[in-house]
Amino acid sequence: MPWHQLQAGFIAAWFSRWAGKDIRACATDWSSQDGDSVGDTANQDSYTRFLVGVTSKVQQIEPCVKQGLRTTEILAKHSTKT
Repeated sequence: MPWHQLQAGFIAAWFSRWAGKDIRACATDWSSQDGDSVGDTANQDSYTRFLVGVTSKVQQIEPCVKQGLRTTEILAKHSTKT
């Protein structure tokens, strides 16, 4: 997943600069999880989804990503927390 981490870093840096706050991004879903090859340029349906937010909130979801949960599962799990 190094490529997604690099992309997340660029996204976080851009939002941090724009918002003037410490922002973090985490790749949560990507097409290679579905069995597509990472470098498959013929796959026009390739995608990566990111969750972006303040560092303290995004750090809470990173263990869910490591467990293999998808974006919808992560949001459902964390939307009930206050």
